[in-house]
Amino acid sequence: MFNFIRALFKKNHKTAAQIQAEQLQFKAILEKAQLYLDQQFTPLSPAPAQEKAPVEAKAPVEAKAPVEEKPTPCEKTKAEDNCRYSITSGVRFSITSETRYSVSMPDIERDNKYPLSFERAMSLIHEYKEEPFYTHFFKYLNQKHFTPPEVYKRAGMDKRYYSKLISNSTKNPPRDAAIALSIALKLDFSETKCLIEKAGYTLTHSSKRDILIEYCINEKIYDVSKINEVLAKFDQQLL
Repeated sequence: MFNFIRALFKKNHKTAAQIQAEQLQFKAILEKAQLYLDQQFTPLSPAPAQEKAPVEAKAPVEAKAPVEEKPTPCEKTKAEDNCRYSITSGVRFSITSETRYSVSMPDIERDNKYPLSFERAMSLIHEYKEEPFYTHFFKYLNQKHFTPPEVYKRAGMDKRYYSKLISNSTKNPPRDAAIALSIALKLDFSETKCLIEKAGYTLTHSSKRDILIEYCINEKIYDVSKINEVLAKFDQQLL
């Protein structure tokens, strides 16, 4: 019994050198985070007020029925040739230079051959937009081969809250919960944006908090408690 307690104490006890090394590592993380924040932060500036020009009275014009533009066979063939897949930008294709459709689908490459046909690209975009958050969440959970306890512990959640979120799969989770679950799945930034967009959220460069979260994901810091330490140092709300 005594040997067991001594072994447990030795396992959990950190030496002064280990503590100092962790402090230096965290200091380096904060310095890089500050640099990344300075480079990426773009605060929203209010649009300057403009004087409205006087509106001239015009004779009423008869409304014309909208004309539905359809791609010509040549344009359609060009669109089929331009169907490509990218891990960051997803499927992109265009009918003309003025009309462009795009969607992030980093998890469908294994199921489809590229380039896509025009009809198949449209079908994929429609299917992707219709799939709810939790469909993608469980898809990533299976791909990464994580267990639920691994996910909710890394996300900083207790079992009860995690179960409550998952059981109500028809309702999107709160923003911070969606971000925390994405981080706990160890998704890269492209996949994280893709997943939280399914819940109706995004990460922007007009928010220092969002930039710091983006930085941590890019640095593969997948523990919400450690991300919260970084947020706290910059006086930002914790996840």
